[in-house]
Amino acid sequence: MAKTVKLISFILALLLTSIPSMAQKVTLKCNSETLANVMASIEKQTGYVFNYTQPPVNPETKVTVSVENEELESVLGKVFGGLGLEAKINAGKVYVSKAQMTVAKARYKGQVLDSYGNPVIGAGIIQKGTTNGVITDFDGNFEIEVSEGSTLVVSSMGYEGATVVAGA
Repeated sequence: MAKTVKLISFILALLLTSIPSMAQKVTLKCNSETLANVMASIEKQTGYVFNYTQPPVNPETKVTVSVENEELESVLGKVFGGLGLEAKINAGKVYVSKAQMTVAKARYKGQVLDSYGNPVIGAGIIQKGTTNGVITDFDGNFEIEVSEGSTLVVSSMGYEGATVVAGA
């Protein structure tokens, strides 16, 4: 029984030391070094393996980065951020891909009125090319969240449709 407990403890210790820590610290001093060499250095220090495809990642791209005992997440941002790439850590691997653009959205308010200045109840306001839309209330008011510059299509039964640009 005592031998079994010792064996299990030894195996657990082995497994735990082979799993990379979530708070990895990295030190790099690279001046115009290839991305392949920088990734290899990070792999050596952390045990994480890089996973990427060409394009968008070009391992021959030259990068300059100097960090000392810094969190892996921060280092990855410094290495890949200026290249239009992003790195995500999952299950002992670092996945590098093209950075996703995020477009800031804002909430726009408006009112739909007919040619006499009366509110149009139940008019539809849809962001062109999407399914994002709202309907006006009893006073013809609406609120919609879209990115600036989006085209809004306004329509209602019995009325001629109109288009407006958000933020214009």
